[in-house]
Amino acid sequence: GSSSYANATRQGPVIGLQFSGDGIVSLCQTLLAELLKGTNAVVFVSQSSEAAGVQIESFYNFADMQMGI
Repeated sequence: GSSSYANATRQGPVIGLQFSGDGIVSLCQTLLAELLKGTNAVVFVSQSSEAAGVQIESFYNFADMQMGI
């Protein structure tokens, strides 16, 4: 992760959303770029469907560890 994502996690809760389906990564990238235009919001969208599967599994594992603390 980059320092901007690390800084965002220190500021408060992080929300993870999982969307599935053909072309969903591209659609999410397009919609979020338009929705957040002109803001300084920190949002992560996977770069590919293949990467998304690994990334969401890692996110859930991290969240499970944090809830156990």
